[in-house]
Amino acid sequence: MPATARDTTPPWSYTHHARTRVAERGFTQDAINEVLRHPAITYPQPRYGPDRHIMIGAGLAIAVNTATRTVVTVLFQDHERYAATLLSAGVTA
Repeated sequence: MPATARDTTPPWSYTHHARTRVAERGFTQDAINEVLRHPAITYPQPRYGPDRHIMIGAGLAIAVNTATRTVVTVLFQDHERYAATLLSAGVTA
């Protein structure tokens, strides 16, 4: 089978911070991969650099650096769900 452009796209790397947040918040790798492949919404975050974007889908908001293909952090898209996670961990918002 011939290689396609999709086959040769470099994989996403994760910052230590992103890996920690994924573990803390119980996100699945499948859900994250789906958003990275097919975000419902993508918008730039120029305040954090020219290559910084937010990708949204499946209840997740993923901050990425598109130039380096690095996941910076992973958040709940829904603020109430985020706040509930903090409360269950004993953190007050």
